[in-house]
Amino acid sequence: MTPAEIAAAYDAAVAHQRGGRLAEAEELYRAILAAAPNHAESLHMLGGLALQAGHVAAATGLIQRAVAADPRRALFHASLGQAWLQAGQADAALQSLRQATALAPDFATAHFLTGLVLQQKGRLDEAAAAFETALRFQPRFPQALFNLGAIAEARGRGAEAAARYRAALALAPDFAAAHLNLGIGLAAAGDLTVALPHLERAAALAPGLPETQTALGNARLASGDPDKAEAAFRAALAAAPPGPDPRRARAQLGLGNAFRAQGRLEAALVAYGDAAAAEPGLAEALINAGGVAGELGRPAEAERHFRRAIATAPKSALAQAGLSHALAALDRPADALAAAERAVALDPALAEAQTTLGLRLLELDRSDEAAAAFRRALAAAPGFPAALVPLARIAGGGEADGELTAALRSALAAPRLGEADRMALLFALGRRLDKDATADEAFAAIAAANALLARHQPFDLTAFRREVDRLVAVFDGTFFALRQELGSDRARPILVVGLPGAGAGLAARLLARHPQLGRSATPAACDRVIAALNEFPAAARAGKAYPEAAAFLDREGAMPLAQAYLDAVAAGSDADARIVEAGPDTILRLGLLALLFPRATVIHCQRDPFDAALACHFQDAAAPRRFAATLDRLGGYCREYERLMDHWRQVLPLPVFELPYEELTAAPEAWCRRLLAHCDLPWDARVLEAVGHGRGIGRWRRYRGHLGPLFAALGRTPGADDTCIR
Repeated sequence: MTPAEIAAAYDAAVAHQRGGRLAEAEELYRAILAAAPNHAESLHMLGGLALQAGHVAAATGLIQRAVAADPRRALFHASLGQAWLQAGQADAALQSLRQATALAPDFATAHFLTGLVLQQKGRLDEAAAAFETALRFQPRFPQALFNLGAIAEARGRGAEAAARYRAALALAPDFAAAHLNLGIGLAAAGDLTVALPHLERAAALAPGLPETQTALGNARLASGDPDKAEAAFRAALAAAPPGPDPRRARAQLGLGNAFRAQGRLEAALVAYGDAAAAEPGLAEALINAGGVAGELGRPAEAERHFRRAIATAPKSALAQAGLSHALAALDRPADALAAAERAVALDPALAEAQTTLGLRLLELDRSDEAAAAFRRALAAAPGFPAALVPLARIAGGGEADGELTAALRSALAAPRLGEADRMALLFALGRRLDKDATADEAFAAIAAANALLARHQPFDLTAFRREVDRLVAVFDGTFFALRQELGSDRARPILVVGLPGAGAGLAARLLARHPQLGRSATPAACDRVIAALNEFPAAARAGKAYPEAAAFLDREGAMPLAQAYLDAVAAGSDADARIVEAGPDTILRLGLLALLFPRATVIHCQRDPFDAALACHFQDAAAPRRFAATLDRLGGYCREYERLMDHWRQVLPLPVFELPYEELTAAPEAWCRRLLAHCDLPWDARVLEAVGHGRGIGRWRRYRGHLGPLFAALGRTPGADDTCIR
């Protein structure tokens, strides 16, 4: 080729390249190089095509030849720096780019690429200076503005980062990455209303990027829309590559969080498992799985998840805090406390860690230490509901009362407050106001809390009446007369029952202080027995479930069920083991437990029904008390409870000890001695430590004007002398 032909061919090749006809352009560049091997422009352009196609090594070689052919061309050095950058050779890239800016100090793109290399190397001050230089020579440079925003974000300067991203978007409204980063930053700052449009725009501009859909899903979930969040996470999964990949893991994690918010806990567990499989080092997925397993009442499974999280992330305070909760649910208080202390040691400023320690100390009756831990949690995260609620419960009077009440009000005014936290805070506020405010103010807070509870925890009083009818029909006097000594005569559990708010919890705490008692039974123990009973062959053939299935039990079937209960309580088969069963549903299981343990004893806690009902209505949102959310269904539940307890008194072949709350708190030693004697336990003064003063006796009178629905449902109203009229 003549020089004129080379020039014409080169111009044609460039035109092909600009028109997207890359194959034709490459063919002409190669033809030129066949005639003129050191044609610098063709070497450079052909190297650019190779770089564009992902052939980094070939591109680097071609551009190096271009630089050798014409070392004074700043553009060639800049292109070589870009090739080295894509090859992962940061130092070589930086050297080439320095040469480019030395040759052409106003070369904005070279300064920008220099900033990219420095940013990659973590030299953020130098990177920011390079991007600022690029902007000085090319003010309309959205990519430089974007990277300055990323540097500001890395330094924790959220407002500066947002300003940079907004400036980039003013120049390039369809800059997907700028929309994404701006949206993520705004969401992290709690400004979800402004964040969501940016994240939605990013997802629309880059639908094939799973990280954009995941960020959108996280924002939708934080804004309280788990259904739309689920859709975004599913779009992220559709865009993510199959198999192990962090992007897939993050999408699965988000999907699990959406399921959890929807109450689909089993589906959440599956999603968390998929997230952990996609990214084995993702401790957050294992921690969340442990939390869900705990919510499902499966503490042993929760423990396994948390221990896997700890193996993956040994320095995770959250994993240790979760393990503490699981161990507490497994009735391993010493181990639970140790895990909480490890969480605090790992991250003393983590509110969750300090709160967990406070809860463990509270369970050990170390209230002063617990309060100090809760206050440390609140110092780290002001208004943190998980710490504020128990602190409000245990804190005494005095100056702290006003501070706590103000803190509860402030926490309730916080944006993005979940309904579970709102309920807990309202109950706590109502109890604080009960001490030092008018009845109207206190009851208004409790009513608002119970309104939320009623919406989320429905209770079918008619179905409960039918359940009581079935229990009365199955467990009658003849039933027990025909099945004497059917179960285990080795264990002697103490079965504590009482209308919620009547003192069953107090009795259980009192008994737990006696050194000869074994473990406390959790509801899971009896649940396991009922599940096994429902699978009893004769009952299964007849299509019967509990309670009717109990009629099919014989001694051969009853003994394994009794042992299953003991195993679930972890008391083994020791003949001297004493178990305290004081769950909220124990009243519904008395017939079955009396059958399985003919040497058991029953403690029935009594209290003025108005005081008991009011105490129940004021209880924590976390308590298992769906029936107490409205006064009418609370009263109906109390009537059915009384009907069932009257029945048990008549038919149970077990001694029933009536423990009156008012008399216990007035004369604790006398009544504790009677109680222990009834349980065949020697006197031990330590039980007295659990008995306080008779708090709340006659408290219902203060709220008389609000209790009309309760009186009507109970079928009794107080007379002029405040006595009950049936």
